[in-house]
Amino acid sequence: MSSIYLAVLCKSNDVKEYGFNKILEPLLEDLAHLEEVGIFIPSVGHFVKGTVHVVIADNLGAHSIAGYVESFSSEYYCRFCTGKSSEIQINEVRSGGFSLRKRESYDAHLKSAQQTGSCCFGVKKECVFSTRLAHFHVLSGYPPDVMHDVFEGVVPFELKHCLSMLLSKKYFTFEFLNERIVNFPYKWTDKTNRPHAIPRSMFSQNTIGGNAHENWNLIRLLPFLVGHMVPEDEPAWLVLMDLKDIVELVVSPVHTDESIAYLDGKISEHRQRFQEVFPGVKLIPKEHFLEHYPELIKSYGPLVHLWTMRFEAKHHFFKQVARVTNCFKNIPLTLAAKHQLMISHSLKSYHLEKSALDVSTVSTVPLTVLRTEITQVIQDKYPDTEFVQITTSVTSKGLSYRNGMIVVCRSLDGLPEFAEIIQMCIVQKGLCFVLKGLCGWYREHFRAFELTSSPSREIFFLELSELADGYPLADYKVGGLRLVSLKRQIHS
Repeated sequence: MSSIYLAVLCKSNDVKEYGFNKILEPLLEDLAHLEEVGIFIPSVGHFVKGTVHVVIADNLGAHSIAGYVESFSSEYYCRFCTGKSSEIQINEVRSGGFSLRKRESYDAHLKSAQQTGSCCFGVKKECVFSTRLAHFHVLSGYPPDVMHDVFEGVVPFELKHCLSMLLSKKYFTFEFLNERIVNFPYKWTDKTNRPHAIPRSMFSQNTIGGNAHENWNLIRLLPFLVGHMVPEDEPAWLVLMDLKDIVELVVSPVHTDESIAYLDGKISEHRQRFQEVFPGVKLIPKEHFLEHYPELIKSYGPLVHLWTMRFEAKHHFFKQVARVTNCFKNIPLTLAAKHQLMISHSLKSYHLEKSALDVSTVSTVPLTVLRTEITQVIQDKYPDTEFVQITTSVTSKGLSYRNGMIVVCRSLDGLPEFAEIIQMCIVQKGLCFVLKGLCGWYREHFRAFELTSSPSREIFFLELSELADGYPLADYKVGGLRLVSLKRQIHS
């Protein structure tokens, strides 16, 4: 987050009174200069130009700056197509019934809105950035936000309706559900982002509430909480498991043509199933936005790289400063000054030779004191090694690893192969794992993999870069089964 800098800070009331044109004027002037003249870099020997790639924001923020209608109950609320709100309840995006916004049609809508002073197909006014930047366009400059669309939109909305149906069929009680959520033995990062108990207000609202991390954890681990109490052919459960599959695909950092096509089909199947199970429930706008994701991934790449999650975390710094200083006389100045001091400290303490690994404790030991099978796999990889640095806890690129965690070591025919971290070593300044191979069998009802030990699965040695997916996972005992649930889709 120290790489996220501050450009403009203002009060929301000032935005309402003066508009984004006035608020962003100093920034837009600098950006226009960057486009037209650039910055002279002595080491390069010439001016380097640049521009704004995209504006990352939640839906309300994106529509406000882009000049679209800010009410999502209006007739044209989608910034990606010109579908009517009534038609969105009937037709899918993949059916081709909606016209995607093109430059020619957008220009015509903007011209009409400027002449009449009223919205035209959801367009209210010209985008602030488009007015000053020659290489930025509103249609390609506002990607969707997975965090707000999925984890604070579709997931809590559909969890509310599906859980209500499961409760009405008496598969479990509301009290039992919350007891499982609160007392489940979460591990590692799952413990940090553990979901809160679901409030009773769920029954009178269209959502279970909760923040993005909590809802992500809940949809992923729900099969471990109550899956054993729900029949395999329960329609509401199948809706939730389809949504779990979609979530894993949407947050994947890598996509192929096949995965995008699979996501498109999965979203379509999920929509049909949801409407069959809940015929009287209207689709929310974010479910329509989700239907655009396959095509948007083709345009922007993996959308998880463009969500607001890191910026929301950045906001936490400002919230903390405001809470601690407790001075609101000129809060933008206070927050800006504190932030610049923090950035100054970060820049001063940073140096290019900083290690990519953050290790709490490390012990240098001779190979001879390790177990024979561990010694053997290390010597096979590094024959001349006599001593090795051992650690039980290490962080690399924001991901924390511990002994006992599960990693995906390979991907064979589209299926992940799992292994347990037995030992972690620092060899030649790189993180390496001593792993115990596991057999993994897919349990469709839980949308998870059952892990079993096998004498034929050997202990082997891999570097961090050799893992099929670097995200560490936790295994859980559920009804005598050892299960692990993926956090994101893994591609060969």
